[in-house]
Amino acid sequence: SEDGPDDYYTIKDSDLMFVAANAEDDACSLEVHLHDTQQGGMYVHHDLLLTSYDTMA
Repeated sequence: SEDGPDDYYTIKDSDLMFVAANAEDDACSLEVHLHDTQQGGMYVHHDLLLTSYDTMA
């Protein structure tokens, strides 16, 4: 049960987390996903835009 809005951001011991990276033409991102094993839900906890760089030198 949630006590308030801050509880939404709290990572619990029972939560599972994984990270996904995405690289497209000129945009790179890193997503941290959280799976709430008690509630059965999964959502993006953080979505970070990363600086892209030219790999063709």
